[in-house]
Amino acid sequence: MRSLFLIFVVGVFLSVAFRFPYIGGLGYVWIEYVAPQKLGWGFIQSLPISLMAGALTFFAYLIADRKDPPKPNLLFWLLCIWVLYFTMSTMFWAELPADAWLKWDKAIKAIGFCIFLTFLVRTRIQIEAFILVLVLSVAVWTASAGAKALLGGLSYGSNALAIGGRGSDLYESSNLAMVAVLVIPLCLWLRRFSVLTLWKGRISDLFFFGLIAASILTTVGSYARTGLVALAVLGFSMIMMSRYRFRVLTVVIITAVIGFQFAPQTYKERMLTITNYEEDKSASGRVIIWLWAMQYAKDHPLGGGFWVFKTNNIRTQALSKVDRENGELDVSQFQRGDKKTYRSAHSIYFEVLGEQGFPGLLIYISIIFTALASLWRLYRRNRNHETLYWLSELARNMMFAVLVYAAGGAFINIAYQSFFYLLVMLTISLNNVERREREKSLGSENVKPKFTPYPAFGAGGSQPAPAE
Repeated sequence: MRSLFLIFVVGVFLSVAFRFPYIGGLGYVWIEYVAPQKLGWGFIQSLPISLMAGALTFFAYLIADRKDPPKPNLLFWLLCIWVLYFTMSTMFWAELPADAWLKWDKAIKAIGFCIFLTFLVRTRIQIEAFILVLVLSVAVWTASAGAKALLGGLSYGSNALAIGGRGSDLYESSNLAMVAVLVIPLCLWLRRFSVLTLWKGRISDLFFFGLIAASILTTVGSYARTGLVALAVLGFSMIMMSRYRFRVLTVVIITAVIGFQFAPQTYKERMLTITNYEEDKSASGRVIIWLWAMQYAKDHPLGGGFWVFKTNNIRTQALSKVDRENGELDVSQFQRGDKKTYRSAHSIYFEVLGEQGFPGLLIYISIIFTALASLWRLYRRNRNHETLYWLSELARNMMFAVLVYAAGGAFINIAYQSFFYLLVMLTISLNNVERREREKSLGSENVKPKFTPYPAFGAGGSQPAPAE
């Protein structure tokens, strides 16, 4: 019965998507994160639903929705160059071509569709609907995982944190911990500026604060050190860009102290390995594989293509006292016996460095910094603009999300998954919305708004009142 219901839901969605391609784009993101086909039984689990949704959306756009295309900017072209470069590395110099093409297939779907989404997401309503679907898709996981964490049912290494299965990028606990933090600033923006939610005031506050609480519980309950780093970066960023820094700092400190006091002892012990990583096999193993990636890039400046890390054949152990005192590490000493094992990059930066070399790393870091610079300009240009104030605040909160990704991603290999590229897509769409809105109101004076940066609980409201 569950499978039949899912088939019905997907069928209705595909029918609507053919008429309204933008709905198809929203559905594609929902399918990618929730993986609804994994909730059913039998043949539905093997259906390529995301591929069907993506292809239908693309052809529906070509037939019915080719209007007002985005104006390409530097960020758009960097994404295109990035796709071209890792395609060339896969075609011409990948060490493991068969494995490389499998990872290329996933990367091109994630990044290529994000490029295509810039043609579909064109208005404020569409941007908000996209963010809402993204947040609610992640909430499918955080609601379940947060409840389990509250009841003490989670531990490190728990992959099945929610309903669903391996079809989603959120299945792995460290990925989910970081993305749970990443959506917090998006929830805060929706709480203040949403025009699509049917309820306002206290109900809206309770709903979005509930999602935030579930995200924090998920991050803590996953026992992932990546989540703790992401939370720290988010808190620091919000403090630095807040107009009421002392108040925000006080709330952050009190919350952190209380949370750490009530945290299980096993969680405290695992988080403390951040400072003494040499004693922890998992943490020191990452250092070893990072050293291997740097050495490989020196020998192969263009990288070795996707999945080159399968060639490292490294079995790791905790760093010894002698290794710490000497400050040097011979990676070869960790190659033991004939058993073939390999270590993943455990970092977006070293993942790109090993697979795409120095040119690829330069392109990738350029995308991150260009996105941050673009969001900063959007925030600064529009923070006193009456009609675009919502855009300024969204740009600021998206900066927080990109910074969380840049920091948390330093410890997990998700360089080609869609989390970051969806934020890049939204940044491109925000630039185009701003351009069109300013063209409409060309010659009008900007009005400095009177606003409360963080309205009181239950205050609601989506736009600042103009100054008298």
